[in-house]
Amino acid sequence: NRKKEMRKIRSELNGTNDKIDKERHTKLRSTSAEESLLAHLINNPDSLKAIRQYISAEDFQNSLMKRYFEYFSGRIESGLDPLNNIAADFSDDERSRMYQILSKYSGISQTPQSLYENIRIIKAESERPKNTADMTGEDISKLFANMKKNKK
Repeated sequence: NRKKEMRKIRSELNGTNDKIDKERHTKLRSTSAEESLLAHLINNPDSLKAIRQYISAEDFQNSLMKRYFEYFSGRIESGLDPLNNIAADFSDDERSRMYQILSKYSGISQTPQSLYENIRIIKAESERPKNTADMTGEDISKLFANMKKNKK
């Protein structure tokens, strides 16, 4: 019984049983960067233009974060408050997840450097090959060159 409880706690912590964001535990690095970027965007809507210079919704690896980005970007571009109509446009669970993200990053200073780092991670993860088993020698060389470039 104690083992079952520990297993349940472990799966809740690592997100394997997450019903809303099923991709989070498999794409943790990109999802964390995407969450931080979304929190920054909602708290600083005027930064959308700068963000869009570097990334688009297509660069997002997590489909829920991509939906959030598309939604909030659209609202900001229309001159609307990002969170004003969230109750009508998302389910209770999706709203709850969005508020969890905002709460998680509320006490953290969102500097231009942290924004750039999140953009860099999102871009790097979007350029990563999806299926490494089908890669040629040239593809692998390009991958390592990109990894080396991104470390600088």
